[in-house]
Amino acid sequence: MAQLIITRSNEITNSTVDYSIWIDGREEGNISNSGKTEIQLKEGSHSLQIKSRIASSYIFPISVKKDETLSLHLSMNRTGRWILPIGLVIIGINFLIKHFTENELPAYIMVPSLFAVLLLYVYYRTIGRRKSIRIEKRNNN
Repeated sequence: MAQLIITRSNEITNSTVDYSIWIDGREEGNISNSGKTEIQLKEGSHSLQIKSRIASSYIFPISVKKDETLSLHLSMNRTGRWILPIGLVIIGINFLIKHFTENELPAYIMVPSLFAVLLLYVYYRTIGRRKSIRIEKRNNN
């Protein structure tokens, strides 16, 4: 049998959420934040999808040969992982400016910035939900 090794990044925004691993339409296991899972597969072509409560990956086709080891790595979409930190930085800058100068960021900067962050968040929770989790092949060294 072939072996599928799946690792997951250590991420702050989804640290409490376990991802479920679906192979050929069946749930085969779970992987936690910065975790590693090994799954035995039959030789041939398979479809892999990673799901969580509110997000998923696209369907990732994999093909394995007998006694082959395939390594995959999971992470959040690069854009999606920065939504929360960017929003917090904008609010933090506004707080610091207000605290030290008794002024605030002008509304024409603050409102569009937070609105853009909100739009990205809504996108990755609705239409872009299947693009939230990224799957990458890793070298088998």
